[in-house]
Amino acid sequence: MFQRLAVFAGPFTLQGAIAVATDAATAEDRVVHALEQLVAKSLVSTQPDGASRRYRLLDATRAYAMQKLPDGGQADTIARRHALYVQRTLEAAMTEPGSPDQAARAQERSGLLADARAALAWSYASADGAGLRVPLAGSCTRLFVELSLLNEARVWSDRALATLDGAERGSKWELELQSTLGHAFMFTERNSEQAEAALRRGLEIAEALGDHANTFRLLSRLNMFYRRTGGYRHLVPTARHAERIARLIGDTAGVACSKALLGVSYHLAGDQVEAQAHLDEGLRDDAALRGTRPGHFAYSRTPQIPLARVLWLRGFPDHALECIRPLIGAAAPRDVVMHCIALCWSASVFGWVGDWTSVETMTARLTAHASLHGLAPYEAVAAGFRAQTMIARGEIAGGIDLLRTALPRLHADRYELYASSFAADLSQGLAALGRLPEAQQVLHETIARVEQEGGAFDMPELLRLRGELEAHSGNLDAAEASLLASATLAEHQGALSWQLRTEMSLARLRDRQGGAKSARAARQHLRPILRGVRDRRSQGSAGDAESGGGLNSAGPR
Repeated sequence: MFQRLAVFAGPFTLQGAIAVATDAATAEDRVVHALEQLVAKSLVSTQPDGASRRYRLLDATRAYAMQKLPDGGQADTIARRHALYVQRTLEAAMTEPGSPDQAARAQERSGLLADARAALAWSYASADGAGLRVPLAGSCTRLFVELSLLNEARVWSDRALATLDGAERGSKWELELQSTLGHAFMFTERNSEQAEAALRRGLEIAEALGDHANTFRLLSRLNMFYRRTGGYRHLVPTARHAERIARLIGDTAGVACSKALLGVSYHLAGDQVEAQAHLDEGLRDDAALRGTRPGHFAYSRTPQIPLARVLWLRGFPDHALECIRPLIGAAAPRDVVMHCIALCWSASVFGWVGDWTSVETMTARLTAHASLHGLAPYEAVAAGFRAQTMIARGEIAGGIDLLRTALPRLHADRYELYASSFAADLSQGLAALGRLPEAQQVLHETIARVEQEGGAFDMPELLRLRGELEAHSGNLDAAEASLLASATLAEHQGALSWQLRTEMSLARLRDRQGGAKSARAARQHLRPILRGVRDRRSQGSAGDAESGGGLNSAGPR
């Protein structure tokens, strides 16, 4: 038995030793006695694990035993038993909400990482492992995602999908592998058509199997994909579908998660009133969301991340900052991807209020975090935030050069979520250097791209900036048309902050157009908006927007 135990790359349980290293007729008490002897001889270490114990061969001992294992001619037999044990243990641990032992199974699952890697390596190296490759990879890649090892998840899911046979197509294992591949691909490589196709295929299988938990998981991942690619017209339909599934499941955390999905979808699509309503609903069951563990279909979602941006747009800048601070401190998301998102969206809010020191801090943390976990697409986003900060601080030429590098990479990755904001910064930087035609061309292309996808939350600001450039070039009539379109759209979106910025730009334009009478009319139009801001301040939820402190209108966003 000693030599057979060497197949375990990490700690193992008594049940693992029985399943892998003994014959069917071996009694449990004999295995316990054998392990106790190995412990007494210092060949095996042991440590408590709740009500049971975990064992582990010392490194030198294991190396020696591994050399001896082939001598008995059973190396592949034991390796197959080991791979089968890992696969079945991980499969049994893939439980959804309601399982009373979910926490214990999550701990057992994470303890199998080294053995999962060893089992996968053997199954693809040995012909004896061929029949185990797909179910083993399906079980292991779920573990890799839960442990945020997304590069490994991508590699093994892609490799396993290439070996699918007819019987495995449409199975729960293809579902798991397609879901994992699409999810991992967009965070480690790019938001490719391959990633979308994998997610859509996984969703098709989940619905065919009546697997509600995985249907929700796939809809959530597709929603994330469309957020990243700027396909905002798809967001609300996928979120609505997810909400229906969550209610079918009847899980409190799942319903709260669906509200978060709806909130972020309405936010990006440009309906901040609906966004806030759904996010507020999600927050009411935030405790249930925080209590979810890896493996739960609603794990790692939090309404606070999008809510901070919605609050700023609705005219509550101070409240938005209050919402952000826990997310970048002690209450930061545990999931490494959601941690990146919290840093990115927090940086955007700090930029809107003009706190460039905080933007710089968030950017440095994002760069380090993305590099540590192999989340390459976020490196281009971090470069965009760095450039944004440089332009705001007057390092315009350097900021432009950095954006000229970051934006093509974002477009190549189909990562459009932040591209429109960074393109607006590039346009402002070019205008500041007197390169007005280039600035207008950048903004024209950006607006056209956003319009092609049905618009977005930042379209009012893009139209305002277009109006500012048109006024700068002397085309006052075109500037007025752009600014009026911006103000109308901002009001329609319920985005008081964009509306206030645009009305201030209109007031400045009217000063140029018609003198005192026109300027007075513009200021008269501003008064009800400013009264709305003051009303919100009196509720203790908004900053000093009238003085510009909370709704910074100078510099990039």
